[in-house]
Order: sequence, then C-alpha cells, then structure tokens
Amino acid sequence: MLLGDLVETSTRLAATRSRLEKTRLLADLLRRARGREIELVVDYLSGVLPQGRIGVGWSMIQRAESGGAGAAAAPSLALAEVDAVFERLRSIAGAGSQEARIRELATLLARATADERSFLVRLLGGELRQGALEGVMEEGIIAASGLPKQRVRHAIMVAGAAGEV
Repeated sequence: MLLGDLVETSTRLAATRSRLEKTRLLADLLRRARGREIELVVDYLSGVLPQGRIGVGWSMIQRAESGGAGAAAAPSLALAEVDAVFERLRSIAGAGSQEARIRELATLLARATADERSFLVRLLGGELRQGALEGVMEEGIIAASGLPKQRVRHAIMVAGAAGEV
C-alpha cells in the first residue's frame, strides 16, 4: 500500500465530522491493507510510531525539510519503505548520529509528495490531527474485521495497542 493512500484517507478524515463516515473511511483503508501494513495504518492514523521514540525532534525535522529537494509529483512511497526508514532512524547511534538522521529523513521527505511530506512531518512531530481518535479507530477495526465488537474490544484491551490487533 502506498503512503499516498493513507494520506488521502487522513485528509478525508480531517474533512468530515461524521463519526460514521470516519468509521467507513478507516474500515475501507484497513480492508485494502495487507500484513504489517494493517498495523502501520492503525498506528500512523492514530499518530503513533510502532518504533516508539526514534530520536527525531522538531529542529531535525526542520533541517531535513529545508535541505531536501522539492516534493515528488506522484505518490510512490510504500508504507513498508516508510516503516523501514523509521526503523533505521531509531537504530542510528553514536558520533554523527544527528547528522545521519537528518540525511536519512531528508531523503525520505524528498521522495514524498507535498501532502505526504506534511503528513510525515506532523506524524513525527506528534501533531497529527485528523479525527482518528482511539474510539473511532476501534470502530474502524471492528467494521473492517467483521468480527463481533466484544471480541475486537477485548483483543485491543489485552494487547494494549490497537495496531497489534
């Protein structure tokens, strides 16, 4: 699945106030996701990075944005690629790690469209606001899975994270 698909859904989530429409949008996207993409969709739209803290702050994001090339014309980034970059960012350590993270992030942002770039910056900065709150995300997971509400809610409670479920 392309990051662009997720960003389009995020934009549509932000544009509607209807809880039913948000649930439908989330369920539609989740049904199209496969394997690890499902967890990434849930986590990213919930404003969560599966890796946890990856050592990137606002100043690093701003430097990566300012040093990068213009935005890509069309979506080409797969969710798995974005996840791999976040994993690499998390694992960078030692002398020169800040500059290495900035280079890695700048490369990712250069491959992103303007909308994808905006989404990634807001996700990394903890400023993602599009209305996919926990309860709405839970309803989207229930609708996409076709399982009884109680089973899904119990699984989320036991797992402690909707993305894992």
